[in-house]
Amino acid sequence: MKYANIMVKLIKVAGLLAATVLATKSYALEITIPKASDPAHFYKVDLLKVLVKHAPEHNIKLVEVEVGNRRQQISMIDVGNLDLMWAPKNDELEQEMRAVTIPLDQDVLGVTGLIVRKSDVHRFNSLTDINQLKAYKAGVQKASVTRRILEANSFNAVSTLRGSFAHMLDGGRFDYYLTPIFKAQKVVDKWAAQDNITDVVVHPNVLIKLPLTSYFYVKKDNVKLANIVETALLRAIESGDFDALLKQSSEYKAAEVYMNNQNQRIFDVTGSI
Repeated sequence: MKYANIMVKLIKVAGLLAATVLATKSYALEITIPKASDPAHFYKVDLLKVLVKHAPEHNIKLVEVEVGNRRQQISMIDVGNLDLMWAPKNDELEQEMRAVTIPLDQDVLGVTGLIVRKSDVHRFNSLTDINQLKAYKAGVQKASVTRRILEANSFNAVSTLRGSFAHMLDGGRFDYYLTPIFKAQKVVDKWAAQDNITDVVVHPNVLIKLPLTSYFYVKKDNVKLANIVETALLRAIESGDFDALLKQSSEYKAAEVYMNNQNQRIFDVTGSI
Protein backbone atom coordinates (compact mmCIF):
# COMPACT_ATOMS: atom_id res chain seq x y z
CA MET A 1 0.00 0.00 0.00
CA LYS A 2 2.82 2.36 0.93
CA TYR A 3 4.58 1.44 -2.34
CA ALA A 4 1.42 2.27 -4.28
CA ASN A 5 1.18 5.69 -2.61
CA ILE A 6 4.80 6.43 -3.45
CA MET A 7 4.18 5.51 -7.09
CA VAL A 8 1.15 7.81 -7.24
CA LYS A 9 3.23 10.68 -5.86
CA LEU A 10 6.01 10.00 -8.34
CA ILE A 11 3.52 10.01 -11.22
CA LYS A 12 2.10 13.33 -10.01
CA VAL A 13 5.58 14.85 -9.74
CA ALA A 14 6.48 13.60 -13.22
CA GLY A 15 3.26 15.07 -14.54
CA LEU A 16 4.00 18.44 -12.98
CA LEU A 17 7.51 18.44 -14.40
CA ALA A 18 6.22 17.58 -17.87
CA ALA A 19 3.62 20.31 -17.63
CA THR A 20 6.28 22.79 -16.54
CA VAL A 21 8.54 21.88 -19.47
CA LEU A 22 5.61 22.11 -21.89
CA ALA A 23 4.58 25.48 -20.48
CA THR A 24 8.13 26.77 -20.78
CA LYS A 25 8.45 25.70 -24.41
CA SER A 26 5.08 27.17 -25.32
CA TYR A 27 5.79 30.47 -23.56
CA ALA A 28 4.66 33.19 -25.94
CA LEU A 29 6.91 36.20 -26.36
CA GLU A 30 5.64 39.00 -28.57
CA ILE A 31 8.35 41.33 -29.87
CA THR A 32 7.33 44.53 -31.62
CA ILE A 33 9.83 45.64 -34.26
CA PRO A 34 9.99 48.43 -36.86
CA LYS A 35 8.15 47.77 -40.10
CA ALA A 36 10.79 48.06 -42.80
CA SER A 37 9.75 50.32 -45.65
CA ASP A 38 13.26 50.82 -47.04
CA PRO A 39 14.57 47.72 -48.89
CA ALA A 40 17.93 48.33 -47.20
CA HIS A 41 16.29 47.30 -43.92
CA PHE A 42 14.60 44.10 -45.14
CA TYR A 43 17.70 42.12 -44.17
CA LYS A 44 17.32 43.17 -40.52
CA VAL A 45 13.74 41.84 -40.43
CA ASP A 46 14.84 38.61 -42.09
CA LEU A 47 17.59 38.28 -39.50
CA LEU A 48 15.03 38.63 -36.73
CA LYS A 49 13.05 35.79 -38.32
CA VAL A 50 16.20 33.66 -38.16
CA LEU A 51 16.51 34.70 -34.53
CA VAL A 52 13.04 33.26 -33.83
CA LYS A 53 14.18 29.94 -35.29
CA HIS A 54 17.19 29.84 -32.96
CA ALA A 55 15.27 30.62 -29.77
CA PRO A 56 13.29 27.35 -29.52
CA GLU A 57 12.63 27.71 -25.79
CA HIS A 58 10.42 30.70 -26.56
CA ASN A 59 7.41 30.87 -28.84
CA ILE A 60 8.35 34.25 -30.32
CA LYS A 61 5.96 36.26 -32.42
CA LEU A 62 7.31 39.25 -34.33
CA VAL A 63 4.91 42.16 -34.71
CA GLU A 64 5.90 44.86 -37.20
CA VAL A 65 4.67 48.38 -36.45
CA GLU A 66 4.94 51.68 -38.29
CA VAL A 67 7.77 53.85 -36.93
CA GLY A 68 9.34 57.22 -37.60
CA ASN A 69 12.98 58.27 -37.41
CA ARG A 70 15.50 56.94 -34.92
CA ARG A 71 14.63 59.44 -32.19
CA GLN A 72 10.95 58.53 -32.52
CA GLN A 73 11.80 54.83 -32.30
CA ILE A 74 13.72 55.43 -29.08
CA SER A 75 10.69 57.24 -27.66
CA MET A 76 8.44 54.34 -28.68
CA ILE A 77 10.71 51.89 -26.87
CA ASP A 78 10.73 54.11 -23.77
CA VAL A 79 6.91 54.03 -23.53
CA GLY A 80 6.57 50.35 -24.47
CA ASN A 81 5.19 50.69 -28.01
CA LEU A 82 8.31 49.12 -29.53
CA ASP A 83 10.60 46.42 -28.12
CA LEU A 84 13.57 46.47 -30.46
CA MET A 85 15.24 48.61 -33.09
CA TRP A 86 18.42 48.53 -35.15
CA ALA A 87 20.90 51.35 -35.66
CA PRO A 88 24.59 51.99 -36.33
CA LYS A 89 26.92 51.66 -33.35
CA ASN A 90 26.93 54.94 -31.49
CA ASP A 91 28.34 55.64 -28.04
CA GLU A 92 25.64 58.20 -27.25
CA LEU A 93 22.88 55.78 -28.26
CA GLU A 94 24.41 53.10 -26.04
CA GLN A 95 24.03 55.45 -23.09
CA GLU A 96 20.26 55.50 -23.67
CA MET A 97 19.63 51.97 -24.90
CA ARG A 98 20.96 48.46 -24.30
CA ALA A 99 22.91 47.28 -27.34
CA VAL A 100 23.20 43.62 -28.31
CA THR A 101 26.82 43.95 -29.38
CA ILE A 102 26.88 41.42 -32.19
CA PRO A 103 27.53 43.14 -35.56
CA LEU A 104 24.56 42.63 -37.86
CA ASP A 105 26.41 43.30 -41.11
CA GLN A 106 29.84 41.66 -40.65
CA ASP A 107 31.68 44.78 -41.96
CA VAL A 108 29.45 45.31 -45.01
CA LEU A 109 28.19 48.61 -43.58
CA GLY A 110 31.72 49.84 -42.95
CA VAL A 111 32.89 49.34 -46.54
CA THR A 112 32.44 52.83 -47.95
CA GLY A 113 32.50 53.98 -51.55
CA LEU A 114 33.74 57.27 -52.95
CA ILE A 115 31.58 59.21 -55.39
CA VAL A 116 33.87 61.51 -57.36
CA ARG A 117 33.76 63.74 -60.40
CA LYS A 118 34.53 61.73 -63.53
CA SER A 119 37.40 64.09 -64.32
CA ASP A 120 39.02 63.22 -60.96
CA VAL A 121 39.04 59.42 -61.27
CA HIS A 122 42.70 59.47 -62.32
CA ARG A 123 43.65 61.56 -59.26
CA PHE A 124 42.32 58.88 -56.93
CA ASN A 125 43.92 56.12 -58.99
CA SER A 126 47.31 57.56 -58.03
CA LEU A 127 46.72 57.23 -54.26
CA THR A 128 49.15 54.90 -52.52
CA ASP A 129 48.44 55.51 -48.81
CA ILE A 130 45.69 56.80 -46.56
CA ASN A 131 47.51 60.04 -45.72
CA GLN A 132 47.25 61.13 -49.35
CA LEU A 133 43.50 60.51 -49.20
CA LYS A 134 43.24 62.61 -46.04
CA ALA A 135 44.50 65.61 -48.00
CA TYR A 136 41.39 65.54 -50.19
CA LYS A 137 38.10 67.03 -49.00
CA ALA A 138 35.35 64.57 -48.06
CA GLY A 139 31.68 65.59 -48.17
CA VAL A 140 29.65 64.17 -45.29
CA GLN A 141 26.46 64.74 -43.31
CA LYS A 142 27.15 66.93 -40.27
CA ALA A 143 25.10 64.81 -37.87
CA SER A 144 26.51 61.47 -39.05
CA VAL A 145 28.72 59.00 -37.21
CA THR A 146 30.89 58.95 -40.34
CA ARG A 147 31.80 62.62 -39.84
CA ARG A 148 32.90 61.94 -36.28
CA ILE A 149 35.09 59.04 -37.41
CA LEU A 150 36.71 61.08 -40.18
CA GLU A 151 37.45 64.04 -37.93
CA ALA A 152 38.81 61.77 -35.19
CA ASN A 153 41.23 60.35 -37.75
CA SER A 154 42.39 63.72 -39.17
CA PHE A 155 40.49 63.57 -42.46
CA ASN A 156 39.65 66.81 -44.23
CA ALA A 157 35.85 66.73 -43.91
CA VAL A 158 33.34 69.24 -45.25
CA SER A 159 30.06 68.74 -43.42
CA THR A 160 26.64 70.32 -43.75
CA LEU A 161 23.18 69.82 -42.32
CA ARG A 162 21.31 70.63 -45.51
CA GLY A 163 21.82 71.27 -49.18
CA SER A 164 22.41 69.10 -52.23
CA PHE A 165 25.56 67.01 -51.95
CA ALA A 166 25.22 66.31 -55.69
CA HIS A 167 25.53 69.99 -56.59
CA MET A 168 28.21 70.60 -53.95
CA LEU A 169 30.39 67.79 -55.35
CA ASP A 170 29.74 68.89 -58.92
CA GLY A 171 30.60 72.48 -57.99
CA GLY A 172 33.90 71.53 -56.33
CA ARG A 173 33.04 72.24 -52.69
CA PHE A 174 34.64 68.89 -51.83
CA ASP A 175 36.51 66.16 -53.74
CA TYR A 176 34.50 63.05 -52.88
CA TYR A 177 31.27 62.03 -51.21
CA LEU A 178 31.24 59.03 -48.87
CA THR A 179 28.40 56.52 -48.85
CA PRO A 180 28.13 52.79 -48.00
CA ILE A 181 29.33 50.91 -51.06
CA PHE A 182 26.21 48.75 -51.21
CA LYS A 183 24.11 51.81 -52.10
CA ALA A 184 26.69 54.04 -53.81
CA GLN A 185 25.50 53.35 -57.36
CA LYS A 186 21.90 54.02 -56.32
CA VAL A 187 23.00 57.43 -55.01
CA VAL A 188 24.67 58.24 -58.34
CA ASP A 189 21.55 57.13 -60.24
CA LYS A 190 19.33 59.25 -57.99
CA TRP A 191 21.49 62.34 -58.50
CA ALA A 192 21.27 61.87 -62.26
CA ALA A 193 17.49 61.48 -62.19
CA GLN A 194 16.60 64.15 -59.63
CA ASP A 195 19.42 66.71 -59.89
CA ASN A 196 20.57 66.17 -63.47
CA ILE A 197 24.10 65.61 -62.16
CA THR A 198 25.73 63.16 -64.55
CA ASP A 199 29.42 64.06 -64.26
CA VAL A 200 30.01 61.89 -61.16
CA VAL A 201 30.79 58.21 -60.70
CA VAL A 202 31.45 55.64 -57.99
CA HIS A 203 35.22 55.27 -58.02
CA PRO A 204 35.87 51.72 -59.26
CA ASN A 205 39.21 51.15 -57.53
CA VAL A 206 39.18 52.92 -54.15
CA LEU A 207 37.23 52.05 -50.98
CA ILE A 208 37.47 53.18 -47.37
CA LYS A 209 36.84 50.74 -44.54
CA LEU A 210 35.41 52.59 -41.54
CA PRO A 211 34.84 51.23 -38.02
CA LEU A 212 31.10 51.19 -38.60
CA THR A 213 28.67 48.47 -37.72
CA SER A 214 25.06 48.16 -36.60
CA TYR A 215 23.44 46.49 -33.59
CA PHE A 216 20.02 45.58 -32.31
CA TYR A 217 18.96 47.82 -29.41
CA VAL A 218 16.37 47.28 -26.67
CA LYS A 219 15.24 49.28 -23.65
CA LYS A 220 18.05 49.85 -21.17
CA ASP A 221 16.51 47.71 -18.42
CA ASN A 222 15.24 44.94 -20.71
CA VAL A 223 18.07 42.54 -19.92
CA LYS A 224 15.88 39.51 -20.55
CA LEU A 225 15.12 40.42 -24.17
CA ALA A 226 18.73 41.42 -24.80
CA ASN A 227 19.90 38.01 -23.58
CA ILE A 228 17.36 36.17 -25.72
CA VAL A 229 18.43 38.11 -28.83
CA GLU A 230 22.14 37.65 -28.12
CA THR A 231 21.84 33.91 -27.49
CA ALA A 232 19.78 33.37 -30.65
CA LEU A 233 22.20 35.40 -32.78
CA LEU A 234 25.17 33.41 -31.49
CA ARG A 235 23.36 30.16 -32.30
CA ALA A 236 22.57 31.48 -35.80
CA ILE A 237 26.25 32.32 -36.33
CA GLU A 238 27.35 28.90 -35.12
CA SER A 239 24.85 27.13 -37.39
CA GLY A 240 25.86 29.10 -40.48
CA ASP A 241 22.37 30.56 -40.94
CA PHE A 242 23.59 34.08 -40.14
CA ASP A 243 26.32 34.02 -42.78
CA ALA A 244 24.04 32.44 -45.37
CA LEU A 245 21.38 35.11 -44.88
CA LEU A 246 23.93 37.93 -45.06
CA LYS A 247 25.33 36.66 -48.36
CA GLN A 248 21.82 36.52 -49.82
CA SER A 249 21.14 40.16 -48.94
CA SER A 250 21.11 42.83 -51.63
CA GLU A 251 23.59 44.90 -49.58
CA TYR A 252 26.18 42.13 -49.54
CA LYS A 253 25.77 41.36 -53.24
CA ALA A 254 26.12 45.03 -54.18
CA ALA A 255 29.24 45.40 -52.02
CA GLU A 256 30.69 42.18 -53.39
CA VAL A 257 30.82 43.62 -56.92
CA TYR A 258 33.37 46.19 -55.74
CA MET A 259 35.13 43.99 -53.19
CA ASN A 260 35.92 41.40 -55.87
CA ASN A 261 37.56 43.97 -58.15
CA GLN A 262 41.17 42.79 -58.45
CA ASN A 263 42.37 46.40 -58.81
CA GLN A 264 40.57 47.51 -55.67
CA ARG A 265 42.49 49.33 -52.93
CA ILE A 266 40.91 49.51 -49.51
CA PHE A 267 42.15 52.19 -47.11
CA ASP A 268 41.42 50.93 -43.61
CA VAL A 269 40.55 53.50 -40.96
CA THR A 270 41.28 51.64 -37.72
CA GLY A 271 40.32 54.41 -35.30
CA SER A 272 37.00 54.40 -33.51
CA ILE A 273 34.58 57.04 -32.29
